[in-house]
Amino acid sequence: MHSSHTSLKPGHQIVRVPSCDRRQVQRRLQELSINAWCSTDGYLRVEVKDHVESAQIWSVVQQFIAPRTELVGWLEQCWL
Repeated sequence: MHSSHTSLKPGHQIVRVPSCDRRQVQRRLQELSINAWCSTDGYLRVEVKDHVESAQIWSVVQQFIAPRTELVGWLEQCWL
């Protein structure tokens, strides 16, 4: 499953992640001091303040949805 971001209002995004991972993603984002909450409609909503937070959100979501081989390849490229 792929994540996608749907525009809500400036600075707010809906992040689509599997429902079984939603609370864990929310918890991790909150640990990074990123405003994230699960709404009554079942979506994970986040407040994106800047590009750094955007990259952190992407990284957290990838940890839950990307195949392990993709994550390993991405990490190896970071060390080049």
